[in-house]
Amino acid sequence: MLLFCPVCSNSLTVSKSTASEEYPEGQNRLECRTCPYQFLIKDRLYEKTELKRKEVEDVMGGKDAWANVDKTNGIPVPLSCQIPQVLRILAR
Repeated sequence: MLLFCPVCSNSLTVSKSTASEEYPEGQNRLECRTCPYQFLIKDRLYEKTELKRKEVEDVMGGKDAWANVDKTNGIPVPLSCQIPQVLRILAR
């Protein structure tokens, strides 16, 4: 997640603030390197983005690729098919 300064629109960086009685080791903050803007991080910061899935096209051509294939009268390997079909592909 990339956050930008509301004053000068530069990217904010994470740094540690000075120690205090409440936070003896310091507290994380977002600060701008070009202007005096600082934002103390008190809660967890996250951003959830739903990504769209791309439509995948069929590599072998879909159902239309099997329309003009060679057919043989041999014994089918899977018992569920009636006539074995052979699709020839030219690979270079």
